[in-house]
Amino acid sequence: MPYKGGAQAATDAISGFVQILFDPASSIAPYISSGRLRGLAVTGANRTKAFPGLPTVAEAGVPGYEVTTWGGIIAPVGVPRAIVTRLSEEMQKAAKSAFVTERTAPLGTDPVASTPEEFAALIRREFTKWATVVKRVGLKL
Repeated sequence: MPYKGGAQAATDAISGFVQILFDPASSIAPYISSGRLRGLAVTGANRTKAFPGLPTVAEAGVPGYEVTTWGGIIAPVGVPRAIVTRLSEEMQKAAKSAFVTERTAPLGTDPVASTPEEFAALIRREFTKWATVVKRVGLKL
């Protein structure tokens, strides 16, 4: 069943209207922590710090399965390299700081500190992966 947002999907899962829900950990972590929903697996390549007892989908029996949500900081083309480097360094410090990790861990979010080149590579990998899925299932705009 398609939903316009995670809140209604979580409500329907809690009430038993739907039997399974895929949603970002940051949206459903409070429901799992309170026992209102039961986590079965995480969709990323690694277990999350918030729920180390939950296996990954790959560990649970679907080899190669990896779907994650991610965000990042992107600047317009032409921003001087010195500024990009400085922003990257400061964002990496923040992502590794106790302040950020302590506040994001209960939400099932594990911050990743990467370089601009590593982030660009992630974007390319994700584009390729999802383009393949779109073609395989024949999705059209």
